[in-house]
Amino acid sequence: MQAFLLLLLSFGTVWTDSCQFPPSSPLSPPKPELPSVFQTRVEINSDRKHSISRRIFYNFNKRKASIIDQENNLETHYIFDYPTNEIHVTFAFANQTTGTTVEGDALSYSPITCDSFTLTDVPLINYLFGFKKINESFIQPDSVYHALNFKGDQYYNGTTLVRGIIADVYQSCQSIPALKSNFSVTFYFTRFNYSMPNFNIQYSRIPLRAVLTGTRIDDKMNIVNFNDVYDFYDFRVNHSWDVAFMTPPGVACLKRKKTLSTPNITKQFKFSEEITSNGHTSYIKDFSYNELFKVVRYERRNPKKEADSFYSLDPLVSVHDYNIGVSFTLNKNLGNCSITAIPVLSFDSDKNFTDAMFNVDGSYVLRLKSPESFLLLDSDYVFTGKRKVNNVPSDIFVSDRSSLNKTLITEYAFSDSRISFQETNHFEKNVPVSLWIKDNKDISYSSFFDFDSSLQPFDQFDVSKCFDAEQKFDFRIKFPYRNQGLALDFVIDETLFRFDFVLLLNHLTNESFTRFSPSKVSASIDGYLYVRSSILPQPPPISMFTALPKYWLISPSIVVFRNLTSPEQCAAYCVQDVKCLSFDYGLNTSICFLNKKHSVNGSVSSKPDYIHFSRNTLEGFYSRNEAEVWRILQEKVQLGEFSLPLRVENQSLPTIIVQAESIELVSQDQNRYGTTQNLAKYNRKYTGKAFKNNVDRTFEQLSIDDCAKACNEELGFECSSFDFCYLHGDCRLSKSKVSTQSSDFIDSSECDVYEKDSLYHYNEYPTKSYISKKDIKIENIKSASECASKCDNQRDIHCRSFNFCPELNSCFLSEKHVLSDSEDGFIDDLVCSHYWRDYLSDFGFTSSANISLEADLVFDGADVKQCSFLCVTSDSFNCKSFDFCPQSKKCLLNKGVKPVAPNPNKNQDFCFNYRREYFYVSSSKTNSEKVENNIGLAIGLAIGLGFVGILAGAGVMIAFMKKKNML
Repeated sequence: MQAFLLLLLSFGTVWTDSCQFPPSSPLSPPKPELPSVFQTRVEINSDRKHSISRRIFYNFNKRKASIIDQENNLETHYIFDYPTNEIHVTFAFANQTTGTTVEGDALSYSPITCDSFTLTDVPLINYLFGFKKINESFIQPDSVYHALNFKGDQYYNGTTLVRGIIADVYQSCQSIPALKSNFSVTFYFTRFNYSMPNFNIQYSRIPLRAVLTGTRIDDKMNIVNFNDVYDFYDFRVNHSWDVAFMTPPGVACLKRKKTLSTPNITKQFKFSEEITSNGHTSYIKDFSYNELFKVVRYERRNPKKEADSFYSLDPLVSVHDYNIGVSFTLNKNLGNCSITAIPVLSFDSDKNFTDAMFNVDGSYVLRLKSPESFLLLDSDYVFTGKRKVNNVPSDIFVSDRSSLNKTLITEYAFSDSRISFQETNHFEKNVPVSLWIKDNKDISYSSFFDFDSSLQPFDQFDVSKCFDAEQKFDFRIKFPYRNQGLALDFVIDETLFRFDFVLLLNHLTNESFTRFSPSKVSASIDGYLYVRSSILPQPPPISMFTALPKYWLISPSIVVFRNLTSPEQCAAYCVQDVKCLSFDYGLNTSICFLNKKHSVNGSVSSKPDYIHFSRNTLEGFYSRNEAEVWRILQEKVQLGEFSLPLRVENQSLPTIIVQAESIELVSQDQNRYGTTQNLAKYNRKYTGKAFKNNVDRTFEQLSIDDCAKACNEELGFECSSFDFCYLHGDCRLSKSKVSTQSSDFIDSSECDVYEKDSLYHYNEYPTKSYISKKDIKIENIKSASECASKCDNQRDIHCRSFNFCPELNSCFLSEKHVLSDSEDGFIDDLVCSHYWRDYLSDFGFTSSANISLEADLVFDGADVKQCSFLCVTSDSFNCKSFDFCPQSKKCLLNKGVKPVAPNPNKNQDFCFNYRREYFYVSSSKTNSEKVENNIGLAIGLAIGLGFVGILAGAGVMIAFMKKKNML
């Protein structure tokens, strides 16, 4: 409270016996107008050789005010928060800077202490800025004239020079009745339109100086004479300095009100984090957390190759499985893997739980931290305001967990709720942006990136690379889908299906999910859905236990084994019995005692050669060998207990239940070759090789069918080839044709190289041909694919179709397109067949961006090929480009060659733009009838041949035909 009184007195609580001035002349200039938002620096000097440097921040509109006083190397910061009815006061020494700045200027020092008070409980301080009472609990600041003691009648007393500037002089009598104080103030303002830095034409007359003369009450309640001068510098108006109304970073104020809670955290999430500790060591960790499966995955990178940051210079991937208490750590460069017990001091281990259990009865067990504890949110955080962090508008929260002998302060920044971040297929809000931690003298700062709380695929927790391929039991389970009324091209929600598959494996076998490799799902033309996975070897049994030397559990044992040569043998017996939670092993006696308790009773063995091994988790998981797990899965399938829900992405269709029909062991090579028609138009060019370069996009953990599908659906470039490594599902796409040079490949026994067949973008019109005198004839052609390649590379004409005659080994290249003219001219031909290019070939990809969903024509439910067809055959205008939006399946046809300019008031989506590079219709008006007839031809071809590619979207075609009055 004494600090408040000193602040108030220094600001101008002045007392004189009498104060009066004559009224101003009618010819005097008007009283200066003062802004409702300003900041200024004030130098206060008194005739008692006392000086204070002060900064004032004031925002009447936001009901915020702040004063920072610096005196004798001590800084005191007063933050008036009228909306919460609080004032926060910090004290700091000048040599402890925070680095907080306002427009480049240092704002404050590092606070030693911070206290919060209720504004209405400290009435003296409220006279600083003046106040108005709202109700019994809240007040608000009075006008800016009260804040600067320039209120009431002002006597104009001419002009004078102040610091070499001509100034208007105003004098007034002021009073604070509650303090029984009456005093005079002489103010000096710049004259009209005086130009200074940060000049504002609306408030061109700004204060230069205020002089206060008379007597006042000092802090000892004595009446003293004074002559104080307040010089104003750098007076700025109409700016917002929100950071000035916040406590400095990393500061927790005692008794501060909790006005906003930290965002809720989901049970699973992933993110990347960059950590700077004490300003010198920085590296990145990629975290994935899943509470349901009790697992954490993180990747440690060492971009600066600092030998002291962790024990390896290579990137390391760790998976902590808390079902069994085992850590798997893989060196990504060397490929070696370490399997050990999770240490209790691990960042993701609930040490408080472990300590509590051990202190009660000596039980040593591990438990995964809760999501809140994992992110250090398991504490009372107080909202301190909003500011930009890493250039993201953020909500700031501070927590003080300090104890008598330890300082622990954490500050979190979460993105403002109005900000959204787009992840793979959804948007995130209120995500962590940064975390600042002060642990005694150690300070660390973390920045978060790519925070994603959606359901994550389990491929990231895969530990199969820790085991040799020949140790795994590869199996395949077959589910019928055709008898459920589903076609081959149906699309399932694969993420949820694989999620349910893992849950069912765990439930049926009572094994942790890390015993199985990630599943791969593929629909076959035979009417079955195939799911591939592997049973992985059990981790070393000893890794599921933690050793407590010189302890021995004094309790009846489940069983005793003698003549065991190592604790590892004893651990192997224990994990086979789910009731076994610990064991004791005698180093000299070679005796093993299996126990049904974790506890060691807290007593130290009188025989120091005994070691107590406690199972890492409270609940016992079986850990059988691969053959036993395989037998259980066979039994469950035979009993009809292996059933899964199958959710189709089409929300209008119900979820169905599919029951496994069979399960079988498969050769690892069966991972190598796909079963779906995605591969129908690809040729395997090399076996046992992979690209050395020319890789344009990379995927992991795909099946070969999914790899081919990714190449088919690639929108960013024309995918011509890919390599696929079947053991781990690595898939790499390339826009280049497969080279014939061996130097362009590396030998890799598990990889193959595929090239898209030249017929991929051609449609066949079998037993029909159209051979013109203008066609280019090429002989000695052995296949339609070779003929298609000749058409693609023909430079003399714009080759858009060809006729291939296999018995004649002849190929006829043509500029004609099946829709560029009527069907006249086509003849029945048992020797030759006609092929024409896809409409998409008439377009070139230009760019991708977020655009407004408006165009000259908009269709719903299209794919990219259908979109190109609609553009080519549009008869209402000359379509020059289109935008395809995969998420919303919108097709936007444009007269121009670029996307429509974004309109912030319209719905937007992420779309790909294609520019038309070839036009066969010169006039939409004169050719409308011809085009419409050709549409009929295309529909007839599609139906007659059973094609599903060009006209698969029924909704698109219905909309298209309605547009042309065909329905």
